[in-house]
Amino acid sequence: MREEVAGRLVALLLPVTWVFVKAAGAEGAAPPPDIHVMFSNALVIVNISSPEIMFNVTLRKNGSTEEKSLVTNVRNYVIPPNELFPEQTYCVKVRVYDSVIMTPSSRQECFTAPSKAPPNNLRMEALDTRYLLKWDWDFDQSPNVTFSVDICQNLAGRDRCAKIKGCENITATQCHTELTFKGIHILRASVYDSRREEKSSSVIQFTPYYDTVIGPPKDLMMRIVNNELFVNVSAPEGFRNTRIYDLCGWLTHLEYWTNSTHSSEVTVKEEKRPFFKIESLKELTTYCAKAKMKCEDRNRSSLYSQVYCITTDPRSYMVEWIIGFTIFGVVVLSVLLYICFCPLKRYIKHTFFPSSRLPSCIEQGFGESSADCTKRPFLLPEEETTDCCSIVQNSHTEDLVQIHSKSSSQASSQDSGNYSDEGQSTGEAGTCAQ
Repeated sequence: MREEVAGRLVALLLPVTWVFVKAAGAEGAAPPPDIHVMFSNALVIVNISSPEIMFNVTLRKNGSTEEKSLVTNVRNYVIPPNELFPEQTYCVKVRVYDSVIMTPSSRQECFTAPSKAPPNNLRMEALDTRYLLKWDWDFDQSPNVTFSVDICQNLAGRDRCAKIKGCENITATQCHTELTFKGIHILRASVYDSRREEKSSSVIQFTPYYDTVIGPPKDLMMRIVNNELFVNVSAPEGFRNTRIYDLCGWLTHLEYWTNSTHSSEVTVKEEKRPFFKIESLKELTTYCAKAKMKCEDRNRSSLYSQVYCITTDPRSYMVEWIIGFTIFGVVVLSVLLYICFCPLKRYIKHTFFPSSRLPSCIEQGFGESSADCTKRPFLLPEEETTDCCSIVQNSHTEDLVQIHSKSSSQASSQDSGNYSDEGQSTGEAGTCAQ
């Protein structure tokens, strides 16, 4: 009885278990894709057979544990030529890309990278948004050849590469190309003989975002004002392209030094704005500078500009001379004023404030009223009218005359006033009216 019940339970659980496993297989990881490596015109192409749309391609050099992976939606994936060394063995595998579940990888397939073929030294000279593809060719050995350049990107089906307009059937060993700034470009240069049959091809990989050389600043404008050097750095020509300008946050990198016979120390300044001020310049010294644009958050920069130099003038002592002459003028003027003022002060003092007393008539004039002063302004009073007296000799003795003469002379020497002799008792009287 128990065995029968157990058998029925197992019979019921088996279908359930099978259904669960099947559901897990349907909703789980996708089956691995099938891959095949093929060669076409110096390109190594990985053909992916799968109904999925996103793949993770892993490349590893044989004998190395280092792997390089890249996600792509192209079923004919071209391995970047820059990742391959000529005649080296590599192994590749592919799995369906899934960010949640680790899907199984395809079988690993190994191959040998093709050797270098002419044209030789295929290279891209890129400055800002001007792209010039160049290569080398020996026309002495093969003179009658032509060249064509193809761009191989987003390959699908048989149309793996497309010819670049203006670079078809040319005889020159260079060609201007127009490429989008973003994206990875694989360029192939092919050589054809006189019968228009392709002889060989050479390929390179070019990524403008990383490989484009950004041109230098156009110029540096330098001027000296008040012993300070002002430098204005002009933007590069490539900044007219908004995609280059928007690559990152740009800094202006300035280097300057003194141009002397001795080794000068280079001073570096970086600013977000293209303006710089250098202070404390030396007289009769040549200052040189160059600049470039530099990414703020990554290792990317432009070319350096040309070296610009400027020489400072001899030091000007104009301000010192002006201050010195001003002080000297003030001192000289003060001395002259002092020399001229002292006699004037003494003259005024002796005139209005004399040290000796003035004559009584002048002192009395100061005390008079203004009307009297107007009538007699500081003048000596007019002499009074006096009688003119003369001495007549009489019969008295001569001694009396001499005594009288001496007394008269002594009186006249002591007093300068006018006198009259009114008390004569003898002699003739004579009067003189003046």
